[in-house]
Amino acid sequence: MTRFAVLLAIALIATACGDSGDKAATTSGASTQAPASTTATGQAPATTDQAPATTAADPATTTAPTGTAAAPPITTTGDRPVPADQAQIVLAWSAAINRNDNDAAAELFAKGAIVAQSSVYQLVDKPTAVLWNDGLPCAGKVVELKMVQNAVVATFVLGQRPKHQCDAPGHRAGAAFVIEHGKIAIWEQVPVNDTAPAPTPTESTPTTSGPVA
Repeated sequence: MTRFAVLLAIALIATACGDSGDKAATTSGASTQAPASTTATGQAPATTDQAPATTAADPATTTAPTGTAAAPPITTTGDRPVPADQAQIVLAWSAAINRNDNDAAAELFAKGAIVAQSSVYQLVDKPTAVLWNDGLPCAGKVVELKMVQNAVVATFVLGQRPKHQCDAPGHRAGAAFVIEHGKIAIWEQVPVNDTAPAPTPTESTPTTSGPVA
């Protein structure tokens, strides 16, 4: 099964499990990302600035981002338990985003990983992955993990992220992670049940949804 077929399967199953009225983020903050081609020959150009590599995945933190203090502990659902090594990668990625460590977050992605929100992109190298992770406006506390086919689906309660402006603090958002050989090969935003009230728009609060954390 190709990666794009996997993306479609995850989205269909997660949509069936989620609430049709869920609030999904729709835009990416990285203006210079190159979209992935749907053909085998298309390749997004690499950026030229090389980010320094990290030597190990950063451990997950137990500190909740601003706006997520009421989030419940992590729970797992579904017919199959989430493998511990895959759960650790998801939590490490979330922790890196929450402290605005884009280099550590990028280190967890495989070269050529696919990320999908309103558009599909390919992270052709680490600088591109750093740029994409920096474009996510919200931090998020992981409150649920479950297996959907071969993906770990995480539910986050969104909160403020350092040096960013989250447009939906307190809301829930979801992402599916396909992890291969210890790296994130596919990241896809998926709908989850979100019962939080919509925030009141202000001059400092954008009304356009952004990527989840």
